[in-house]
Amino acid sequence: MRPYTTSEIKDRPRFVDPGSVPVTHCIRGLTSSGLDGGETRTLLRRKGSARYVCCVFRGHSPCHDDRIPVFEPTDWKGIPVADADEPTDTSESGGLAAPFISYAQNGEDVVLHRALGDVANGVFIDVGAADPVIDSVTWAFYQRGWSGINFEPVKDFADMYHPLRSRDTTIRAGVGAEPGRRTFYIAEGTGLSSLDEKDAQSAADLGYTIVESEIEIVTLNDTLSDVYPLGTEIHFLKIDAEGAEADVLNSIDLDTWRPWVILVEATRPNSTESTRHLFDHLITKFRYEPVLFDGLNQFYVAEEHRDLAPSLSYPACPLDDYGLRSIDVLLRENAVLRNDVSEASRRYQEPWSHSLSDLFIAQNDRDEAVRKLRIARRRALRAEERARAIESSKLGRVRATQLRVISKARRVLHRSPLPESMTARVPRKPVPDITVGAPDDVLQARLSAVLNAVGQSEDGLSLPKQLEALEDAIDDSQDPLDLLWLCAVTFNSALPNPSQVAYLHRTLTFNGARGVVTELLRLRSTSPRNWARSAPMEIVTVPLVDVTHTSLHNSHTGVQRVVREVVPRWVETQDFALAVLDEDANVWRPLRPAEEDRVLRWPISAAPTHPGEPGNWQSILVPWHTQFVSPELILETRRCEYILALAEYSGSDYCAIVYDLIPITMPSVCSAGIRTAFSNQLSAMSVSSRLSTISQSVELDVDAYSRSLANQGTRPLTARAHSLPVRPNPLTREQAEEHRAALFAIRDIPLVLSVSSIEPRKNQTSILLAAEQLWREGQQFQLLFIAGDGWLRDDFDAELKRAQDAGRPVRVISKASEELLWAAYQLARFSVFVSLAEGYGLPAAESIGSGTPVVLTNYGSMAEIG
Repeated sequence: MRPYTTSEIKDRPRFVDPGSVPVTHCIRGLTSSGLDGGETRTLLRRKGSARYVCCVFRGHSPCHDDRIPVFEPTDWKGIPVADADEPTDTSESGGLAAPFISYAQNGEDVVLHRALGDVANGVFIDVGAADPVIDSVTWAFYQRGWSGINFEPVKDFADMYHPLRSRDTTIRAGVGAEPGRRTFYIAEGTGLSSLDEKDAQSAADLGYTIVESEIEIVTLNDTLSDVYPLGTEIHFLKIDAEGAEADVLNSIDLDTWRPWVILVEATRPNSTESTRHLFDHLITKFRYEPVLFDGLNQFYVAEEHRDLAPSLSYPACPLDDYGLRSIDVLLRENAVLRNDVSEASRRYQEPWSHSLSDLFIAQNDRDEAVRKLRIARRRALRAEERARAIESSKLGRVRATQLRVISKARRVLHRSPLPESMTARVPRKPVPDITVGAPDDVLQARLSAVLNAVGQSEDGLSLPKQLEALEDAIDDSQDPLDLLWLCAVTFNSALPNPSQVAYLHRTLTFNGARGVVTELLRLRSTSPRNWARSAPMEIVTVPLVDVTHTSLHNSHTGVQRVVREVVPRWVETQDFALAVLDEDANVWRPLRPAEEDRVLRWPISAAPTHPGEPGNWQSILVPWHTQFVSPELILETRRCEYILALAEYSGSDYCAIVYDLIPITMPSVCSAGIRTAFSNQLSAMSVSSRLSTISQSVELDVDAYSRSLANQGTRPLTARAHSLPVRPNPLTREQAEEHRAALFAIRDIPLVLSVSSIEPRKNQTSILLAAEQLWREGQQFQLLFIAGDGWLRDDFDAELKRAQDAGRPVRVISKASEELLWAAYQLARFSVFVSLAEGYGLPAAESIGSGTPVVLTNYGSMAEIG
């Protein structure tokens, strides 16, 4: 789950924690019917993989409870900062006993509370703390007066603890057996960051961005000695180190420091594969007894506290009195409630100072004014249509006439003033002045570009005049959604999601263009303080291609190979702009030189990106009324939301390359992470205007998927197959021979080659079994796998070890350069590619392009190649 950044903290509505007050609604007047004293019920609901909570608390009406505030602007993630240090359990304060609210991912805090709920002011140690609230094992205990030490090396997470957990000691460092510095692999926005490069690569394969960082490593022994006196009771120790649990346990003397309960994550990241054997002996040798495996964590209890074992022996269940909490859902609901309540309060507080007869007169005057305005608007629209027709004829000599027609139409529009009875009572509010934010010249330059784009360009306007011109442009627009999307980027220096554009549209409906401009200025004053805030903005009207992943990473597997083949051809043949989604600013920007090399000139540059590289990359690219092309997979939720808003509101067409639909056509061969992330790809496809598939087989899958959604009222998807070409081998036989030693290829024995990542879908275990049968029949050949890391490869590794132990000539090369790969194709007698499902089957095409026969599956896209 993505953590909230500090920019999302400001101006949040305060909501009532169900664990801290005896009612669920905090808006006065909404709960005036039927709330009396009585029991407390918690209803749990599930939707997909997300958990939602609907808590109904019967108690005192909030209309008469002075302890319940309605809204406060100074809160954090829905939790009031001012009250963060106050325990929220009301069971000791005379109120109704609140049920335990679980924040943990797997109900770990419920199990711990069952055993340790009677401990007051307890002490915990949290290694790999991640977010202080979302999926936190310790947050529920902190609310009940506990405190402890949190170890979290990721800066974004560690910085969240200070405003919310002042009683805790939070250490921004990793934990290991030896102090020092180590390379840390950060999976941004997730809890998958790790000290293990292999686990980091697994996260990268799921589509997450991995950033390397040097971090400090401390030991538990040293830290505990610095923070607590010897003999301090530690009630539980939680370790979630994404594969480094044994290293953490080697850093503590469990004879000196005796946590009552220890829980350790006991599966590999994003897997059900057990890792308990790696650390179990490091705990049990200190007189700890394993009491529970809950599917994710292994719980241990100290022998001197064996009386807790029965309470720890089973996972969270319906008999435990607890509720769940979806922070995401509550934040969104409360943000909407805050806006709705604020708007309702403003309207009802407006004094009624006119008699009923005056109101009728004003209404009649308004109706007459609206009628005249509509007539004038129709005239203006007809005049603008004539002007567009003149302009499309490309007759430059009538340009002056066109401008005069539009000017005259606007004068007609503005000659219909509101009646005096209305203008006297509805004074026009002044546009708020900008006193916070970037220099005015940045915003002026952006507004000049926006006004140019909508045909209202006048040079030399001051900022207030530009804002008035923008207000007129919004008023004049028949369908203002595209302009509202453009304004959201202009003022907020970040791409909007669909709900933000919809909110601006509601503001326009209820408050008019002046209300929209006011809201945009508020957004400007609270926009994130990053490079984009003062950066120039370019409105892009040529096709814009998003190459974020390919430009930032040196991976060169199927998708990246296609991008690096196709995009350079596009750039050579017509005018395209390339963009990368900046992780810090949430905007599209131009590519840095090294990033451009990775896309257009591979493999000339494979150097890592340096922030100090020269170039004009620090500018905002805004596609508007153009084509936005995505040749990559859209697996990140944030990137998907930006594309949904762009396709729906910006006036641009969204086009994409579709590589396969295997996560929905054959989900059993895909990991759980890929199946979940692929929903973002499907969402992006649903708003596309054109899709290009890499094979006829994928086109048929897209058509079938589109037809399956027809009864839901969705528009059909338009997909066309553009099969990938067969690329000839760039190496000669003589050049390939130079790499024979690196391939472990014996000259006089035929070489059989298999190229693909190792996973169940690729079917390499069957290749090993078939090879073993042929070897037993007396066939002489050597088998080479060129294969990157995959998933669920235990069967393959076991068969590989058995074959190698038997002396079979079989090898695996996990990392191969482009030249080494082509040499392998050239030297092989034939290749084998018997995958169960593919979007295209690039290794088979490359083998054919090298003149090397291939044993190939005879259905789907692979049948097209064969």
